[in-house]
Amino acid sequence: MSEKLFCPEFVYDICVGLAVKDFLVKQLSLDMVSKNYADAISTHYKMWKK
Repeated sequence: MSEKLFCPEFVYDICVGLAVKDFLVKQLSLDMVSKNYADAISTHYKMWKK
């Protein structure tokens, strides 16, 4: 499958939960953690814009 699809809501929810966990447990900045997950998601899924 060469075409990127939109990210399913449950995948997004999992990444948000993991980002919050990393922020709280690893005491990393929220900006750094969220950028890491956003980069990972964007390699597999299209960006959605209103």
